[in-house]
Amino acid sequence: MISATLKLSADELCTRRIDPLANEIRDRWKLLWPNRAPLRLRVDGRLVAARAGRDVPYQEFSGGEKVVSTVVLRLLALSMTTTTPFLWLDEPLEHLDPRNRRMVASLLVKASRSERTRQIVATTYEEAVARRLDEASEARLVYVEAEPDS
Repeated sequence: MISATLKLSADELCTRRIDPLANEIRDRWKLLWPNRAPLRLRVDGRLVAARAGRDVPYQEFSGGEKVVSTVVLRLLALSMTTTTPFLWLDEPLEHLDPRNRRMVASLLVKASRSERTRQIVATTYEEAVARRLDEASEARLVYVEAEPDS
């Protein structure tokens, strides 16, 4: 009886909370990379990509796939699970080729325009991308330079 009740509760939790999140992750990934293997959030919370009939774990993703999936998850968590209107990302464009760098930058601009997000702070050494974002959006570019070592 207890195990049946626990299973029913777990199934309901998955259906009401995890499945919508997993579907949203899958859909956003497909929008970004329509020709890549689908990204799935398993019920145990692990990210996997379905490739050649097997689930490839996050640890085996390319550097770009790791960065993009992490940014997508953080933006999704911000929009779906918290009332905090602020997100800080440390070098989210690192390890990305130019196309994916532009794609992630566009994601951040789009997310910063949502009703739930008032501010996204991203550090970067990619000055050219930062300047393009500043010119193409309502983003505000702020230069902060470290003091040289004496």
